[in-house]
Amino acid sequence: MPGVKGLGLEDLETCECTFSKSNALASTVWYASAFHQKQAISGYFKHNDDYEVYANLSKFLYDNYKQALDTICECEATLPGLMKEQNVPNEQVFEKWLVEEKAYLEQLSHKPPEETLQMEYWEQLVKLTAKNTQLYASDATMTKKKEALRRHVLENYEKDLVCVQELERKLNIDIRWKPEDAEWQCAGRLVANREYQRALDRLKGLVVA
Repeated sequence: MPGVKGLGLEDLETCECTFSKSNALASTVWYASAFHQKQAISGYFKHNDDYEVYANLSKFLYDNYKQALDTICECEATLPGLMKEQNVPNEQVFEKWLVEEKAYLEQLSHKPPEETLQMEYWEQLVKLTAKNTQLYASDATMTKKKEALRRHVLENYEKDLVCVQELERKLNIDIRWKPEDAEWQCAGRLVANREYQRALDRLKGLVVA
């Protein structure tokens, strides 16, 4: 894992691999009682430790050690040439790059407040537009039920309008965005990308589970 001294070639996926391997146990304990589920899981991991992990430990350490030596040897042979080719003056530059990368990644962990407000503003505008369409699409013949529905739509429209106005004050927006505006389209792409990332995270969670 890059950026963390001492980890070497470790990918930190040991737990993920272990639990992924244990998924095969699910079909055998699906309808078992809680006691037998725990018993089967405990027995599985004990057997795995005794007959697979410990038995292969020496080979695992040897292979990793050999791979590390090969990597060091290869880097010592190719690194000077690559540094010269990329105009890297010394190895201290790599440390500087790691610090910069860490700062960049930490920055990505928190969405910029203005960007978050812009996405919220876009979502409120979409809701407001939908409510406005509902409001003026009422039937000419108003029954009591339709009149109540129209009143509810109007109340929700006014609530959304207040939210939009508040966000406009926070973002210092003088002219309300419209679908054809570049700001509207940019914020829409940000929201779509956020939803895509969330869906991707949920999918990854299902795969791991």
